Amino acid sequence: MSRYRGLLFPVILIGIGVIVLLANTGVLSRPAVERLGDLWPLLLVILGLQLILNHTLPRRQATLIGL
Repeated sequence: MSRYRGLLFPVILIGIGVIVLLANTGVLSRPAVERLGDLWPLLLVILGLQLILNHTLPRRQATLIGL
């Protein structure tokens, strides 16, 4: 698990880049991107849950829950 510790931020950054790319090429409409923008608090919840699980559960259980 320790080698995957720093992967969350790059994955989120790549996801945001893919969304922006799809919006710029016209695959996603502007209202769809704006609706996705309304979900940013969900990212904070996911980050918080990951921090809690990493500190409270044994590593294997946290990995299984994350899948």
